[in-house]
Amino acid sequence: MVLHATTLSADYEKHTAVIVEPARPAELSPLIVHAYGLTSREREVARLMVQGLSAKQAAQQLGVSADTLQDHLRSIYEKVGVHSGASS
Repeated sequence: MVLHATTLSADYEKHTAVIVEPARPAELSPLIVHAYGLTSREREVARLMVQGLSAKQAAQQLGVSADTLQDHLRSIYEKVGVHSGASS
């Protein structure tokens, strides 16, 4: 969850407005990758996958082969405890 707050002031009163909303994947992913100790390349791969790129698109953007990208994904899955879905 994400909290946003701001002070609202009138001449004689001060109020605070607070907005609570669900966190989006793009907001959560930096926290998650840091918590699992991913390498910088693994963080790049995770960022692209969270953005919705296919494995093929991510590999092209990173300038690596599909097999290399799959190796990175397997490493990511191992670190975060995912035991299936390592192929995309």
